[in-house]
Amino acid sequence: MSASVVARGFSDYFVAFLNSIGLSPPELLYNIPLSIPYLSPRGSILSSLIVILCTGALLLGASESARLNVAITTLNMALILFIIVAGFSEVEKANYVPFFPNGAEGVMRGAGFVFFSYVGFDCICVLAEELKDPKRDLPIAIVGTLVTVAGLYVVVSLILTGMIKYTDINLNAPLSDAFIQMNMPWAAIVVAFGTTTILTSTTLCSLFGQPRVFFAMAKDGLVPQKLAAVNAKTQVPDFSTYLSGGISALLAFCLDIDSLAGMISAGTMLSFTLVSLGILVVRYEDTPESRKSDARFFSKYYFWLTAFCVLNIALGIVMVYIPSCPAGVQGFLGLLTLAPIGILASFPQNQVNQKATEDGEAGSSVFTGSIFKCPWVPWIPALAVMINIHLILSLDLDTLCRLAIWSALGYFFYFIYGFHHSKLNAHAYYHTL
Repeated sequence: MSASVVARGFSDYFVAFLNSIGLSPPELLYNIPLSIPYLSPRGSILSSLIVILCTGALLLGASESARLNVAITTLNMALILFIIVAGFSEVEKANYVPFFPNGAEGVMRGAGFVFFSYVGFDCICVLAEELKDPKRDLPIAIVGTLVTVAGLYVVVSLILTGMIKYTDINLNAPLSDAFIQMNMPWAAIVVAFGTTTILTSTTLCSLFGQPRVFFAMAKDGLVPQKLAAVNAKTQVPDFSTYLSGGISALLAFCLDIDSLAGMISAGTMLSFTLVSLGILVVRYEDTPESRKSDARFFSKYYFWLTAFCVLNIALGIVMVYIPSCPAGVQGFLGLLTLAPIGILASFPQNQVNQKATEDGEAGSSVFTGSIFKCPWVPWIPALAVMINIHLILSLDLDTLCRLAIWSALGYFFYFIYGFHHSKLNAHAYYHTL
């Protein structure tokens, strides 16, 4: 879905670029009327086309697509610097008033909506098997790129909202239109052209990760083995790439940016929530010996973990849907939500082996090599769960309904197929995670 929403943005900016140089592309390419409920009112062939082209580039091989990505990324950085330098001289302090027009609630809703902007960082995790020292390299790569990109996002956003009033921003092509409003058409042309290259690179990166996710899941048995098939010449999981590209192209054609962005943000935050909860489960999961004991339920980790999740949802509902609730009550609920984690912190944790060993054929490719150990458990995973759940609940109800349906389909497939075919069930070193 991330590739689809970026492809939609590419379509809008590419049309803006052509208009800025005096060309008028036929509306058949980007504005096909669709009268189908729950879909975009207009279909975009341009959006599907860029997805297909990026899929073709990925099928050439990882090294070839990586060279293309490096070249485009270099151009991207130059464009961002151009926007900052050219736009800084047009910034008016009066445009920053009011700085929080929709208050804290608006900030949280905006954060939840644009969360999809950060989904590209999961590509780094997907490439963990191709790193020499993932335990060292992954944290550096993820944190380093996250801080750098977040900083650039903030600076460009400040430049944009300083150039023009936030109410005058063109949502289809905000950056190039801002320069047009400042009577800088030459800059608008540069920005519109450069943004199309940025979105091309982003589409390529988004499509790069998903086939490798399918590949890893297929190796573990969670999805059919066909998705793990690798082309002998290019060493690319070609069937997974075809499948990812086809689905992304279809979604890019028939769904609008708002629907796609909301779904991506909600789905990504839900997956991050489940990963964080998974860390707590693995660290505190009962050993075969402790399962045989007659300990009471409140001495079991899952009781306090369940209490934490329930209180977390309740806290999110109060903060999002009852904004008139006094801050003192919200603070008390926050402390009450963290109380189960404080109790869980007193429980003994399972040991994490920094080097997993092989155990025959079953699952050996999943648990071998160095393992990254999450620090400060249970506090870091718990805070991640709290933030993600709050951001999810801050999204509109339509997005939450789509998320519920999408998640139900995923869980249905997992329990029908993935659960019964997963190699983890037979792996003796399951507890090393």
